[in-house]
Amino acid sequence: MVLLAVYVALGIHAQVQHLAVKPLPQFLMEDYGYYAQAFARWQQGQSPYADHTIGTAFLYPPQSLLLVGGLEALGPLPIKFAGYATLSLLALVLTIALVVHGVRPHEGAREEALRARAARQTFASDERMYIAIALALGFAPVAWCLYLGQVNLFVMFTLAAGFYLADRHPYAAGAAIAVGAAIKLTPVALLVLMLRPRYLRVFVGFAATLAGLTMLTAAIFGVELFADYVGTVRALKDSFPLGLNGSLSLINTLYLLAGALGLPSEGWQGIVQLLWTASVGALLLGGAWLARDGSRHLFFALVALGMTVVPNVLWYHHLVFVIPALLTLWLSPQSTTWLRAGTAIAFAVMQLDALLSPKLDKLTTTPILVLLMLGTFATLLVRAPRRLVLRGAVNQGAEVRRPA
Repeated sequence: MVLLAVYVALGIHAQVQHLAVKPLPQFLMEDYGYYAQAFARWQQGQSPYADHTIGTAFLYPPQSLLLVGGLEALGPLPIKFAGYATLSLLALVLTIALVVHGVRPHEGAREEALRARAARQTFASDERMYIAIALALGFAPVAWCLYLGQVNLFVMFTLAAGFYLADRHPYAAGAAIAVGAAIKLTPVALLVLMLRPRYLRVFVGFAATLAGLTMLTAAIFGVELFADYVGTVRALKDSFPLGLNGSLSLINTLYLLAGALGLPSEGWQGIVQLLWTASVGALLLGGAWLARDGSRHLFFALVALGMTVVPNVLWYHHLVFVIPALLTLWLSPQSTTWLRAGTAIAFAVMQLDALLSPKLDKLTTTPILVLLMLGTFATLLVRAPRRLVLRGAVNQGAEVRRPA
């Protein structure tokens, strides 16, 4: 409990440091201001995507303007922030609830059915559950995300809902993924978790919701916005915020290492980003095959971590995307002692990020998430042969018991 109190105190200290750099009231909802500027450009007959500067450019799908328009309708900034903060905190609480409920073993699960009753009896007193709630609520990037007015907590919720509702409420799960993809494209990666016939209704819910949002956006804002969006993404896809004040992306980590070692630091970012994206994609497809008969919690964590670390831009507030993955690794009975230890270290490193130098945080935060992702994949890899052997033994026993 002492360590947990220190963790929460570090989160508070990180926010105080952030406020010293970007004080109230002029920086409240600063990033949301860029969304509002894009919306204002549309109201003035211009393209919301006219700004092509990394950091201030509006790089979200046209459907996300529906959310921005709704928030703009709230009026003055204090009312707007109150509504936005309430919805964001509700998204965080619902995310925690989805993970806490979703990791409980359910009757009928092949690997956990025999332990389901015992697990239900002991889960409420499991100390890890209360620690998980504190880890999420006290996570420093959450406060920074709220202060800047970022939409990432909404996207984080759609990740948890898309996965944990898939078995019992597949249409709602598909709709959640579609809403997340309408705000930021990366939640589409969650569909790799649904590449089985039993999840066809998830795809139906996804397609129907995305189609509805797209048609509504086209009717309100115009079809031409979709072409503008694609053009802006193409123009900025090779823009990498590099250096000590750059992002936490793997590319920037490699850039800083190259500079420290005296290696070439220009001209390779585009090809390395392409290779990195392809590598993470291959890892996720491999995870889909390894987890096809079980360990779906681990596969979800793998996907959520992968979609967080793969972009060429990764700011501190983006780290809220890993909350569902880390809570899953911390709480799930499919996890291991090593993965839980890695999860605790990842939470601690990200919490310390604000206290580290601009160079050191870029050499720690993303690498620890990549290592945790690789550790999760290695666990799936080790377990796959074991599951195949157990399934073979079960099938052989059924053949023996079958009457002639």
